[in-house]
Amino acid sequence: MFSLQAALQTTQVGSQDATFLLSEDLVLVEQRVEPAKKAAQIIYKKLCGCLQGQQGLEAERRMVISHV
Repeated sequence: MFSLQAALQTTQVGSQDATFLLSEDLVLVEQRVEPAKKAAQIIYKKLCGCLQGQQGLEAERRMVISHV
């Protein structure tokens, strides 16, 4: 997000006020997006862990059934 702000500041806009207001808007958007991004990362990690755990259980079940 920082690179987007830097690009915005180097772009020619009609006035300095418009650039300042857009920068404020970008900061507000970033503040709202960041918690959602972190939540998505946590959910992704938990889902991967669940799927890996279930695959391990399936392999164990197959081994137990084949040994019986």
